[in-house]
Amino acid sequence: MTRLSSSRGLLTGALGRWAAFALPLLAGLALPAGAVEGEVVFVRGDARLLPAEGPARILRAGDKIAPGQGLQTGKDGYIHIRFPDGGFVGLRPASRFALEAYGVDPASPEGLKVRYRLEQGTVRTITGKAIEQDKSRYRFNTPLAAIGVRGTDYVVQVTDNAARASVNAGTIVLAPFGAGCEAAAQGPCDTINARTLAAMGNAYLEYRAGAVAPEIKRAAMPNGAPTLPEEPSPQKRAEAGAALTTVDPTATATANRINDVLGGEAASRTPAPPPVSEVPPSVVVPEPPPQVTWGRWASIATLSPTVAEQTAKGYESRLSNPLFGLMSSSMPETLPKQGVAGFNLRAGEAYLREGASLTPMVLRDASLTVDFGNRRFDTRLTVSGAGLDLPLAATGSVQWQGYLLGDNARSTMEVVGLLAGPGATEAGYLFDKTLSGGASLSGATAWRR
Repeated sequence: MTRLSSSRGLLTGALGRWAAFALPLLAGLALPAGAVEGEVVFVRGDARLLPAEGPARILRAGDKIAPGQGLQTGKDGYIHIRFPDGGFVGLRPASRFALEAYGVDPASPEGLKVRYRLEQGTVRTITGKAIEQDKSRYRFNTPLAAIGVRGTDYVVQVTDNAARASVNAGTIVLAPFGAGCEAAAQGPCDTINARTLAAMGNAYLEYRAGAVAPEIKRAAMPNGAPTLPEEPSPQKRAEAGAALTTVDPTATATANRINDVLGGEAASRTPAPPPVSEVPPSVVVPEPPPQVTWGRWASIATLSPTVAEQTAKGYESRLSNPLFGLMSSSMPETLPKQGVAGFNLRAGEAYLREGASLTPMVLRDASLTVDFGNRRFDTRLTVSGAGLDLPLAATGSVQWQGYLLGDNARSTMEVVGLLAGPGATEAGYLFDKTLSGGASLSGATAWRR
């Protein structure tokens, strides 16, 4: 009885704080054409519906939530909402959430729109089929930052001074509010301080009040509320993959000796003249476009290509640092389960950042090795220019989705990257290195084996 009273007191006090946040915002919203309601499919503990007008009421399974309404959970409350197009929202304990818009009509510019806002707590969302038609019509706002998606299952957490997000599937873009990123806008914010994160496990984005940009944290996102089995399970691709083909050095040496012998005998003989035949015209087979590339953000948008230009070519932004968005046309369906592969640097770009000044740098002595059996990678390169000749190295893990996550404690540069192409034949990564005096290095690389 004491626990229930305490929980109700927490909820009642929170409702007053919610009113200051949500009701002025929600009361003026009119339902656009194509708007749909979500259905409450699961409730546990203290859970309330916050109408646009009138008092809060207890929420039950089967209830509907319409755009312009909010949801509130107490310290033991859970709410799961399903939308007609398959979209999902799951509130965890001590959360305050507003459904600002949910429209599924692509025929009307205002009819296709999804807008959420989380004031406090933790929410998991899965985008529905409607927003897959135009992801620029989706927005998830927090008090500090905005989130846009590219077809995604992700979790957002808001505290008094931070916004965090981890990704189960797909990709998100997290950007702090400011010039070029307004709370009233739709879609992801394409600003220099935006950061991209794809599903890679044991990593999340965090933006703290007063910081310049979000940071990638290489750990599981802190979560005080357990995930319930009633939530949808993230779909994990099969890890099965063909083993890398290995070459027996003994067999290779034997074959070389046989070729040497045959070549010597052939040189001592007079070969018969070959039959006369017409030589067909040579056909030049164009090299396929790379699976991995990068684009530049607004800070160096005078150089081409930009992230927007690469997106128009069919590449999808997967990861980002202050200067570059690392992009790929696809992720590998499976990874090799064993074998060690060496990659050659196909292209690279780096800059020395000193305040607003950018100085181009040169990359050399580069190597990348991926141990598929142990799911590890090692890389090194030397950055030269502007009086610097700095060797850098990193080691880290290969996530099951194909992402490369550097181990900062054992590396001299921060690295996030990915594998791409059939059989993971290509790779790319972004790197950053903080220098003395406030300077730093940022670069992008693409590799092929």
